Amino acid sequence: MSMRFHCKQGSRLACAASLAFVGPLLTLATPSSATPPNGSPHFGFPLPTNVNVDPTVDRRLIGAEIAVNPRNPLNIVLADVEDDGYTQICQAGPQPPCVLDQTPFGPQPDGYFTGEPEFSTKAVFTSFDGGWTWKKIDISASFPAGMPYLNAKNEGGLSVTADGTFYLEFNNLSWGTPQNFAPVAGVGFIKSTDGGQTWSQPVLSGTPSDFPLMAVDQSTGTVYSLTGLPFTPLGPRSTGNPNSPILTAYGDAFVAASQDGVHWTPPQRAGGTDGVNQYSGANGKAVAAAHGEVATLHVETTAAACAFFVGGTAPCIVFQTSTDDGATWSRHRVPSPIAGQQVLVAADPSWWGRGKFAVAVLANDYSEWSVYTTRDSGNTWSGPAVVTDNSAQTHWNGWMSYSPLGVLGLVWRTNTQAPFPALSPYTIWAALSFTDGQTFSTPVMASQGSSAAQPGAFSGGNLFQDLSSVALDDLTGRVYVGWGGWNTGERNVYFTTLPYSAFFRGH
Repeated sequence: MSMRFHCKQGSRLACAASLAFVGPLLTLATPSSATPPNGSPHFGFPLPTNVNVDPTVDRRLIGAEIAVNPRNPLNIVLADVEDDGYTQICQAGPQPPCVLDQTPFGPQPDGYFTGEPEFSTKAVFTSFDGGWTWKKIDISASFPAGMPYLNAKNEGGLSVTADGTFYLEFNNLSWGTPQNFAPVAGVGFIKSTDGGQTWSQPVLSGTPSDFPLMAVDQSTGTVYSLTGLPFTPLGPRSTGNPNSPILTAYGDAFVAASQDGVHWTPPQRAGGTDGVNQYSGANGKAVAAAHGEVATLHVETTAAACAFFVGGTAPCIVFQTSTDDGATWSRHRVPSPIAGQQVLVAADPSWWGRGKFAVAVLANDYSEWSVYTTRDSGNTWSGPAVVTDNSAQTHWNGWMSYSPLGVLGLVWRTNTQAPFPALSPYTIWAALSFTDGQTFSTPVMASQGSSAAQPGAFSGGNLFQDLSSVALDDLTGRVYVGWGGWNTGERNVYFTTLPYSAFFRGH
């Protein structure tokens, strides 16, 4: 039996919501040759919830990211940063390679400097049964051609194109020595065309290494890399070549674009200059892309920087778009009165979403999110829609994504006991908007309980990079959430699935 749905443009989001209802019903009627451990059909209920993707205490997992194959929503890829230098087991002694060496960037396990590729790497997991079971894929030994010294990997992005090609991004670096910390590096990209089972050799994007972000334009297949910090200029930390000259004397964020993850456009600045002063676009940076337009976001706190980018007083959140891969930018001020503790941006990939972006701003007191939306690439804005599960508690480490049909999802952490700067224990929450970001559902707890408290003696490992993630699939009406939790006594990565129907309240 086949069913066809016709959506008029004026009722497109209502149609998306209706698909969320019928998607699970349709797939329930679809035979499946395999079943999850409890015997339920893959697309039926109950859904996989609180799945510990890799229940190990020998590795510390951080920064879960999720991508769902649009051609097969059973196929999900999850990636995170994996290291064993900060685990409780490693630090119990500690003995080499776990002893912490002093470096210009703070204490680091000396195993980072031994050249063992598996000591600091990206972990990749793939599922072909909707997230019930996961297979770990080892990419630790891979390196860019001719650069075997670039074998360490850490933070970066994960996404998938409309044809089901997965892209994974990471800092690709040599740790060097404690005295000469990370002398050469780059931003590595690999891709998989078989659902995450095998991956290509890393290729450097040419953007400077340090906390890279990526975006994929679903309509064009273009992959974007946005990387850099105020102190990270182009040079050896972008090419992986220790003999590369420093091409800029200033730090900034730089964007490059690729149609295949192999051939990249020259990096372009997110910031700019008035001919005398240099202004960075790397503070609180974020990136999204759709319909041939890439958008980056950054926060400025000085009057001079705000005047240069968007005019007016400080602070300001700068929203800028480019249709020529960052060669030129159109800049606008997000109408937020605050700079916020975190800013997020998402681009609507739906066929009616041209020029439509959402920006989320976390309140200065961590109490709530304010979501602003634009339908004309930042010329005008609506909102904010305020989102919080409990304004009396602390929220942090959010993530925001659109579904293929324009449903907007937002996830975050909520501290359940002490206020910030305490970081645990915490719960994971999600909210959806079926109304172009004008209103949001009542938040739903995705974690089905609180993460155990983080052991205070073992706090290393970039906890503020331990972001949660959200991906949405309209066909099955599902929300996929990934996060890090301490329930085993070590930080593992958890995965859960929620139906769209759980979020219909509040609309």
